[in-house]
Amino acid sequence: MQQFLIINQFAQNPERDRVIYKLFSTESTVSWDEVWYLVHDFSTSYFLKRFQEQARTDNRAYIRKYFELFAMRLKMQQGKYSEVKPVLDKLLTDPNTDGDYEKLFTARVYQAEAECAKEAKKETEQNNWLYRLYTLYPQLVPYCGMPMNMRLHISGDIDPAVEKRLRACNIHAVTNSSIPAPDAFVIFTKNGAKKDITYYVLDAKGNYIVQKQSFAWQKPEETGVALAYRLFNIGGKGEE
Repeated sequence: MQQFLIINQFAQNPERDRVIYKLFSTESTVSWDEVWYLVHDFSTSYFLKRFQEQARTDNRAYIRKYFELFAMRLKMQQGKYSEVKPVLDKLLTDPNTDGDYEKLFTARVYQAEAECAKEAKKETEQNNWLYRLYTLYPQLVPYCGMPMNMRLHISGDIDPAVEKRLRACNIHAVTNSSIPAPDAFVIFTKNGAKKDITYYVLDAKGNYIVQKQSFAWQKPEETGVALAYRLFNIGGKGEE
């Protein structure tokens, strides 16, 4: 409902071409990633034509790939996954992409690649793309609709209720070393009435994805959910 109200207000704005739909316009009122969530449920054909045209005609070489990505995501909504995959591959080799400053763009392409692999029932490819997405931008993964493979290492004075709630979240615990997955470490400690959880996540090379940190807890149900988010670098001190 809120999305409908917002887009309805925008639709009545005579300057919406510049302040909403033209990505990276100096007059824009929303970020490029927010634009997608405002338009993706409304008139797919209209926006597909619009973004395809802008991808062809926009004179900003560093911006055209964003219009292409939007167009491809709209094609995915039409079920045209086989047409999308080659374009996504091309976007990942675009020489005009800055790896340091355009991580969100690259992460969204990884997400789209994972979704295409899922649709094609290519589980190995899906796992690989999801792992790449997680290592680059873990905060996006809980909202992409696909369970994340993780190797969970839980130790210490374990609370069964917290562990049960954690495992009930959209996390797929794996043990097979051939599956690309981060290693998530969770350590329970208890000192009298004080209960703490220390956690961190490493990639396959042993580099930190989520920095080591701790938090106190009381309620198992809430803690299990909070811990799950923290394993995606959401809610902790290391959140970016």
